[in-house]
Amino acid sequence: MTNNIGETITTAKTFRFAAGQILTLDEDKIEKIPYLAAIVSSADCFESTRDNLGHYKLDPHIEYKHFCFVLETLSFHSVRQLFTHLSKQNHIIPIIALLDFLGIGPQPDPTLREVDSVFFSTLVYSPMLQKYLQIIRPCVLQDMAVRFAIAMAKEEYDFTNCKVIDQIHWFIMFILSAYELFGSRLRYHVYKIAEHCFSIFKPSLLKSLQKIIYKIEKDEKIFLSASNHEGLPKAIYDIFKHERIQKEIHERILEEICILTPKLEKRHSELVTQIRQYEQSHDIFHGNGWNVFDFYLFGSSFFESLQEEALSYELILDKLRHGSSIETEMYQRVIDALHRTALTQFVHWKNTHQDISKLQYQLSTCHSTGKYPSVILNALINPSYQISELKPLPKLQYKYSIRQLKKFRS
Repeated sequence: MTNNIGETITTAKTFRFAAGQILTLDEDKIEKIPYLAAIVSSADCFESTRDNLGHYKLDPHIEYKHFCFVLETLSFHSVRQLFTHLSKQNHIIPIIALLDFLGIGPQPDPTLREVDSVFFSTLVYSPMLQKYLQIIRPCVLQDMAVRFAIAMAKEEYDFTNCKVIDQIHWFIMFILSAYELFGSRLRYHVYKIAEHCFSIFKPSLLKSLQKIIYKIEKDEKIFLSASNHEGLPKAIYDIFKHERIQKEIHERILEEICILTPKLEKRHSELVTQIRQYEQSHDIFHGNGWNVFDFYLFGSSFFESLQEEALSYELILDKLRHGSSIETEMYQRVIDALHRTALTQFVHWKNTHQDISKLQYQLSTCHSTGKYPSVILNALINPSYQISELKPLPKLQYKYSIRQLKKFRS
């Protein structure tokens, strides 16, 4: 960037950590972190904010590793990614404390009533069907679980109240046990926060927490094994984690969403029009005093099917409007399908390789003596396939043939 005179205007700033690491950031990232923006803006007023080389000095409690992850969170589109992207080797509580210190906390802390409402109030009223349906949105549940855990780590709840602790304990049991809704990393970080809080305020709950963790880990292994997520070599498994592969999948998903959304909206509009026409014809029958018994008998099931189909389109469109949540869900389904396909191919290849190795070993051990395994001899002498026997020709019917011969001669 240059000014009118032609001099270069630097927009990047360098920051020094207490351990000696140097980090360069542009103004865009600095503005997103209030703590850094305050240091830069007050540099002219306080000389102590810079060192001899002009680097801005950061608080000695800020660790380089944790700060780098915080910079990564600036690109996150949902709060759940804070837990799902942080590996189990890193402790979540210092990350939460650093986010709070830097002034970039994700979202307002939820009340326990709000947590309960999101976790267990999954009934949605459908005006078309005139009844309640249970709609579970994993992304919404995951976001609330992370917000709840962050508030717990910041001690925003009254841990001196026994009723509050019991309710918090119940929420944690739900998160840890619902491994189909919450991923492994998310549940791990929630457990670590709960372990930290209970060790301070309610140590008696730690034993029950550890027992359920052991049971859940056992059940989860069975669940993952049944879902065909295990068994792939690391080299093949790492292919799906490659940046180019992930980027390609995300781009294809976005393209398909752009193509699919107008088609769904068109079909939904057609269904709504049909439903309105049906309701108008229903009003006409009632207005003229007709006997509509036959109409209800043959038309009500069709009308309900229209309503159910319209509701399904409405729910899908609602997911698509959320954008990031549906994209994440579709991405996970694509990855799961790729895992299953790759695992099937790998198992087939592995079994074939074992059969070939076994056959080679048998041939090598018997080649010198000229005695081949009975399995091979049986396969050659008595093949598994069978030659179909020829069916006997049908017997000649003389009367029919003579009659046809006379007809032919005449």
